[in-house]
Amino acid sequence: GDAACRPAYRAKLQAYFRERQHALCEECRERTEKNPLRVLDCKKPRCQPAIDAAPSILEALCHDCAEHFARVRGYLDALRLPYVVTPRLVRGFDYYVRTTFELVTRATRVPGEAEGSRVLGAQNAVAGGGRYDGLVQLLGGPAEPAVGFAIGMERVVLLLPDATDGS
Repeated sequence: GDAACRPAYRAKLQAYFRERQHALCEECRERTEKNPLRVLDCKKPRCQPAIDAAPSILEALCHDCAEHFARVRGYLDALRLPYVVTPRLVRGFDYYVRTTFELVTRATRVPGEAEGSRVLGAQNAVAGGGRYDGLVQLLGGPAEPAVGFAIGMERVVLLLPDATDGS
């Protein structure tokens, strides 16, 4: 979403989570008041049923955001890049607009490690980012479109094959 559709979605999400405060951890109850989008990012099992049933941003997109999202998916399809639409993916900052993404690995453990050793588990995101068109303006500059991302170098290195095992 963007500044046109996010406020209504934020209000809808806030009302939804307020009705389910009893099912949320203390941190998520606080997030409900400060930034209800961050509740969607909680990993605590107690909160998952409420999060899983929460309203989807896909149902709240304005026309321009829905059109933009369809174009992004069209580009990925044209390039035959596999993707999964995750309507509850949240980047940690409010300045992201329209598109957020994560690149994840299917690996469940570090290559070359023995069974029972270092497991990747929930730490399967290798990179993430999105659009933040309003950030430069928020910092006092001109209104410029932008895209940014971060790569977890340690996670990438852990996924590289061990040079000593002949891989």
